[in-house]
Parts: sequence; structure tokens; C-alpha cells
Amino acid sequence: MKYEKKEIFAFIIVGIMFIGSSYFSLRHSDYLKEVIEFKGLAGMAVYVLFEVVSIVVVPVTTFPLLPIAVVLWGGFMATVLNVIGWMIGAAIAFSLARKYGRPFVSRFIKSKYLIHLEKLVPQKNIFWSIVILRMSIPTDILSYALGLFTNIPMNIYLLATFFGLIPFAFIFAYSVTLSVWYQISALALSASLIYYGYNRSKKLKSS
Repeated sequence: MKYEKKEIFAFIIVGIMFIGSSYFSLRHSDYLKEVIEFKGLAGMAVYVLFEVVSIVVVPVTTFPLLPIAVVLWGGFMATVLNVIGWMIGAAIAFSLARKYGRPFVSRFIKSKYLIHLEKLVPQKNIFWSIVILRMSIPTDILSYALGLFTNIPMNIYLLATFFGLIPFAFIFAYSVTLSVWYQISALALSASLIYYGYNRSKKLKSS
């Protein structure tokens, strides 16, 4: 699946929003902690719910909320919450695609993207292919595609998803407290991983 100008533009916009949110959250951390009452388990549950919805309902993103989560709960806990939310959302999207098929998935993903994804999703080396694909395709879109185009068991799918999501979860959570230039570097690293993942997945598909 080639990344068109609008996908690249969207990535840049989300990156700018992330940097802006990081700056605001760190600069006004005390204020945020006072205003946001849900700092305990209830707040964590709400945040995880937002993450789940962002995966199931394409193309909603909660990425700019990550800096607020880091301010409230710290980098490690924010990473854990992100992974939990992403995993639950990925499992739901995968199950919905497998149960209701292409007509249902087409409500969320354009047909031309489904055609590209169908060509990209491998039938061999499936575990590591999913790990690599997680580095190049958004969690929501890929979850629906894998549920639709593969016969992989749920447990294997979730394990591969976990390994594929962990690097990004840590990179972005811990980049929140860094300077703008380090955050730009983190975004550049993510873009490189996306590019690598896309090209590597094509090689695995053809092997």
C-alpha cells in the first residue's frame, strides 16, 4: 500500500499536534493534574476506552492525548495503558472483520485500501509479517485487514500484535518529556520504521 500525499500530510499534522500537546502538557502539568479529576483507576479506564474506540472507529486518533497521560501517570504507565487499549481495540476490530466480512469492513476502510491490503497481507511467515506490518500500517486498518484476509488464530495474532506495538508505545511515551528536537527525531525514527516495515513486508509477501 503506497502512502499518498494525504497520508503523509496527516502524519505530519498528527506529529505537530503531538509536539504541541507535549509542550502544553509539560508546561501546565500542575494545572492539568488539578483540573483532571480522573487521575486514578477511573481515569486510566477512561483513557484505555478512548484508545479502544480509536482503533475500532477508523480513523479516529487519540495520539495527541498521550502527553496528558504521561503527565498524569508517568511514561511507563502511559505505555502500559496504550498497549492495553491498542490490544483490546485490535482484538475487537479483528473479530468484527472475521465475523461480518468485507461489507462491514468497507464501512470503515475504502475499497481501494482493502485491495492494496489484500495484496500485502502474506500467507507465509505470517507471525513475523504481522510484527513488521505493525510498523508500517495503522493498528485499526491492519486489524480489520488481518481479520478479513487471514485464517490466523486470535492468540497468535495478538502475540504478534503485541511485539509489533511495543517499540512505538515506548518511543512515543518517553519522548514526551524530551525537547522538541528529540521529539522530531522520534517521529523521524517512526517514519523510518514505517518505511522499513512496508518494504520488508513486501519482500516477505513475495518470498
